[in-house]
Amino acid sequence: MPVNKDLLNSLIINQRRTIKYHVFLALVVILIGCSIISVSLIISDNLNDTLQLFLEIGGGFISTISALSINKVIIRLNRINTLTMFKTNLDQFTPDELQKVEGVFWDSIK
Repeated sequence: MPVNKDLLNSLIINQRRTIKYHVFLALVVILIGCSIISVSLIISDNLNDTLQLFLEIGGGFISTISALSINKVIIRLNRINTLTMFKTNLDQFTPDELQKVEGVFWDSIK
């Protein structure tokens, strides 16, 4: 399948949708982690030390997991920059260069 501007536009749109999903997921996970930490601090007088420690560690762990989604957002932004570069320079490639670029492009999609 040859690379064209319509394909690149649809891939860029798809990457932007994925970024929105990952940002939402990261915010939800951060919110859950902060909620667990807050609840453990509020009711810390009623809990024994071991349970309080587990709640705080669990909240911190959940907040840390959200960093994975943020990392994926950075990867997607880099991919959007690459796709935009391909789209901008698509008309300037010679047929041989275009074939090489298409090979690199499809390898990067895998």
